[in-house]
Formats: sequence, C-alpha cells, structure tokens
Amino acid sequence: MKLGMKRKLTRVRFNRFIEKYAFNGPVLDVGGANSPYRRWFPTIKSLDISPDRGADIIGDAHDMHMIPDASYDLVLCTSVLEHCLEPARVLAEIRRVLRVDGRLILSVPFVFPIHDAPHDYWRFTEFGVKRLLTEFEIEEFVEDMNTLETLGYMFHRLFLQTTGALALARALSFLASKLLYLLPKGALGSEYGDGSRRYRMNSSILVADYLVCARKPGEKRAG
Repeated sequence: MKLGMKRKLTRVRFNRFIEKYAFNGPVLDVGGANSPYRRWFPTIKSLDISPDRGADIIGDAHDMHMIPDASYDLVLCTSVLEHCLEPARVLAEIRRVLRVDGRLILSVPFVFPIHDAPHDYWRFTEFGVKRLLTEFEIEEFVEDMNTLETLGYMFHRLFLQTTGALALARALSFLASKLLYLLPKGALGSEYGDGSRRYRMNSSILVADYLVCARKPGEKRAG
C-alpha cells in the first residue's frame, strides 16, 4: 500500500477499516517498527526483527517468547505474513499473546507483484486466509479492491517496476491501468471460481489485498 493509485484508494479504505477498532488499550504491531497507526492506538508497541528500525521490541514474529501469554487486547499484522517463512506459526504466536476476546487486524496480499525481494514468499486466497484463521472467529473480511481495480493496479505496477520498455508502450500501459481502475464493478458481470463456471463467486476473483478482523475466542468447555 505504498505507491501510486493503490495508495490513494486503499489507504483511505484501510484507514476507514482500522479506525473502527481504535482504543487506548494494549496494542502490538507485528512487523511495524514505524507504526503509522498511533493516531488510533496511542499506546501501541511495535515488534520488528531488525534492530535498525526503531521498534519497541526486537524479535522474530515466529517466536515472540519475550512477550508473555495474553498480553495484548489487539494485534496488528499488516502486509507482513507474505514475508514470513511460516505464516501459520506467526498466527499461532499472535493468538498466544492475545487476551481472550482480543482482536487481530490482518492484511495480506492475493494478487500483488514481487516486493521487498528476496524476502517475499507467499500470496493468500480468500479460502487460504480463512483456513489459516480457523483458531480465530472472523468478524470482518474485506477486499481492498475489486477485480477491475486490481487489474488496473497491476498495469500500474508494471509501469513502475520495469525498465527498458518503449516509452509509448509504458504510456499505454499506464493509460490502460487508469481505464480499468475507473470502470464500475458492474461492468465485469458475474465472476466464477473455475473455468467451467460452476462455482459462482460471492467475492472477486482478483483482489490485491484482504483486510481482516478476527477475534480470539475463549476456550471451549467440555460438556
């Protein structure tokens, strides 16, 4: 969410998404050394693996042993899981440090170019995210872009992340991105999760990122 049109559109959408969960309690930002969320979470603490980024806690998200169980009411993990070798392990650690009924605010990419190479390992479908969060209760699940917007943004990133193309070709790709980006969602019609068109989607088949709020439930009692 750092460049060009996507920043203009999804930063507004993400801000609207996250500000609903603003409060003054204990908040941890995993992988967010210079957390941009302090206006909503003034007591936020950041954890980062790099000692050079000014994080409050230096540590690996795969093993946050320095943080006691049930320490936080809310954990942010935005644009981080794709850079983690074992996303499920990171989520297990987040669940551990959350208090019962605490929330996880998560963003993950589905259709997005390579970035922060070579430490860019994963992309996540809607179904994959929900499977990773089986130990949580999902309260909100949002697409940050629809299919046409995502296609437009991919043209835009192609323009930004490549060199050597003819100037005209680069200009045309940029114009194509603008056109796709501005088309209404209804211009595409129905979307299907398979080529045979048997599985009609209730969501978009191309999404740049998913935004999720999930709650840590209490332990279930036998009987």
